[in-house]
Amino acid sequence: GSTVGMVAADALAIAVGALLGGWVLRWVGDGLSAGVGLLLAASGLLVMSGWDRGSLAEVSSTITLALVGLGLGMALAPVNDAALADAPQHAHGTASSLVVVSRMVGMVVGLALLTGVGLHRYYEAVDALPREQQTDAQALLDAALLQVHTVFLGAAGAAALTVCAALLVGQGNVPDAVDPPRPVGCLGVQRREVVARGRAARHGLVRAARHAEIPEEQRRAKGHGGQPGRGRGRGAQHDGLTGGLAPRQ
Repeated sequence: GSTVGMVAADALAIAVGALLGGWVLRWVGDGLSAGVGLLLAASGLLVMSGWDRGSLAEVSSTITLALVGLGLGMALAPVNDAALADAPQHAHGTASSLVVVSRMVGMVVGLALLTGVGLHRYYEAVDALPREQQTDAQALLDAALLQVHTVFLGAAGAAALTVCAALLVGQGNVPDAVDPPRPVGCLGVQRREVVARGRAARHGLVRAARHAEIPEEQRRAKGHGGQPGRGRGRGAQHDGLTGGLAPRQ
């Protein structure tokens, strides 16, 4: 039951962090928003590297895991926003896809690398045990904890390095403090502007199409007085059936 609660708290914290990161970056920029989130994650992972056998039963462990999830969630929106800001408008879909793929590849490769290093330390710890303790369950559990500590410590180091990278790379991407914050979409796209421009473009096309359907003589007549037939002299009247001009009888 406690494990399920910890996982649920971590997932909820990631969702809240994603929203918080997207809101904060409008004032502080991508680099600082992502850097603060990754710093929280690095701090939490560093604490997790010192967990022992009974740590999962403590409430503080749930808070620590939620802190890590909040920090990781805060880094999602700034990364997407930075990628879309440097990509042309027609390539926004490709840029978003590359961000997702890069994130997935990083998680898989990073977890595999850290697990491999942790397993190496586990086997070293087991080989260092006396022969009579190499089959002891408690001794093997302590060696397994060493593996978990190695994974968490490596993840904390990686998060700390990305904090430096985020602050260095994103230091120039800070919004103008004079301009008020503008509403942004899920991936940094100004949705309201896009919708407004689309509507304006469609309206212009409809007007152009309707203008092309009006006969040339009728357009000239409307341009002289707003009503067909005027501006053509007394010798002309409007033909309501054909929409053209017919001589007055």
